[in-house]
Amino acid sequence: AASAVASRELADATAAERAAAAARLGMMLRACAADANHSDARLSEAGDEVSAARRRADDAEKRAAEADERAALVDARAGDLEAEARARIAAARRDVDAAATELTLSL
Repeated sequence: AASAVASRELADATAAERAAAAARLGMMLRACAADANHSDARLSEAGDEVSAARRRADDAEKRAAEADERAALVDARAGDLEAEARARIAAARRDVDAAATELTLSL
């Protein structure tokens, strides 16, 4: 009888230890699940940040392309204005030369 009581006490103690270990394991699993959820949320936020950064990079690339186009137009216009100015200067020089020749011949 004493050994049966001792055996029951041992079984109860073992069951209590198992229950305590199971409770600790459950708490650890809940903590891991919470960490996983937190990590998932952080990963989602990081993905959102990456998407936003890509959109900003795309926008910056478009603006840079537009600026390049505008710069090319300005450069072309500057070339046109320079050519026009050179033509006017050449015409003015011809006019001055003609006037000087005419003045020289009239003297």
